[in-house]
Amino acid sequence: MKCAHVRVYVSPALTGAAKKKGEQELEMELPATVGDVLAVLGLAGTGSLLISRNGRLARLEELLEDGDELGFYPPIGGGQ
Repeated sequence: MKCAHVRVYVSPALTGAAKKKGEQELEMELPATVGDVLAVLGLAGTGSLLISRNGRLARLEELLEDGDELGFYPPIGGGQ
């Protein structure tokens, strides 16, 4: 069984949505996607999120690789 060690950051602004907030490391059995991490964190179905993978915007269907860094953030809004 091949696994990916993924570093994850969940924004504290996602209050009540995620099982854990802040930084954590997950071990995901491959093949796995960004969406699979979303489900493990308890964020699936929470609505709009900004997701980064290695510093770039990510899609749910992207396949993970060992050493990936993912960030989950609420949508940005405000201003006039």
